[in-house]
Amino acid sequence: MCDARVWAASAHALALHYEVQIAVPGNQPTMQAQAEAILAQAPMKFALAGFSMGGYIALEIMRRQPARVERLALLGTRASADDDEMRAMREARMARVRGGALYEVMEEFARLACGERLWLDQRAATTIRSMFHTQGADTFLAQQSAMLSRPDCMALLERIRCPVTIVCGTHDIISTPDCHAVIAAAIPGASLYQVEGAGHMTPMEASTTVTQCLLGWMQSSRTEHERLSMSPDGK
Repeated sequence: MCDARVWAASAHALALHYEVQIAVPGNQPTMQAQAEAILAQAPMKFALAGFSMGGYIALEIMRRQPARVERLALLGTRASADDDEMRAMREARMARVRGGALYEVMEEFARLACGERLWLDQRAATTIRSMFHTQGADTFLAQQSAMLSRPDCMALLERIRCPVTIVCGTHDIISTPDCHAVIAAAIPGASLYQVEGAGHMTPMEASTTVTQCLLGWMQSSRTEHERLSMSPDGK
């Protein structure tokens, strides 16, 4: 339910050095369709950063057309499919939204996604509420359906060979630090950055740190990545 505002600070900084496109997830009901919609608008070669649901789409893009992705960044996301508990939670939220409770569901999710510091920042909280509430019930239901049916990507991770940066908040309770550690361990040479005190909304909550990570990711060379990938001691 996010839009381009989630990337605003980092996109502004990156645009000083690179051409930046923000691909906002739409209302396609499958992750495969979400990925195809973004691939249709993307250059032949590009660096790809995905936050939260955007990370799910990014991994589906890696499954479909990995040769087009020169480097990959994953923030606040997971590689595994939903477990039974998460599926039940999504289905319950979808039922409530179909019953007319979109506002209440979005308020609950906004509170869950924000770290305490971000939630207390009235300007930031207002922006997040606005993003969530302006998308509408149809988009919410389609995106939840796409996430419910997404394939497990754990086996895909070991085949990724481009430079990869992974960023998570230490207080993220939606996509926990453990989820990111598993991804980092599975992708050869991946770099993992944990943002102390941040919750799920790291691109907004810790925009300076995230921007620094993304600038370093863009400047890292494939040679450095390959050297790290081949080092048996990880040094």
